[in-house]
Amino acid sequence: MVSLQELLAFLLDGLHEDLNRVKHKPYKKSKDADGRPDEEVADEYWANHIARNDSIIVDVCQVHIIMITQTCLHQILGFFGLG
Repeated sequence: MVSLQELLAFLLDGLHEDLNRVKHKPYKKSKDADGRPDEEVADEYWANHIARNDSIIVDVCQVHIIMITQTCLHQILGFFGLG
């Protein structure tokens, strides 16, 4: 049985692919962090993601967020979206 979340993710992914403004998706190999600041690495990953995925679905449904954990107060940089 398919959950509502899986169905929604499937539908949004299909819409994203149809509405993607990027016609030629360049492959960019991600570099290791190698001691670089998390923010720099996160910005690089986001730029690589946007180079391949640029649609209204990405504009609305994916956000660049900073979470601070309550227990250790470390910053965790990440991208959270559908799929």
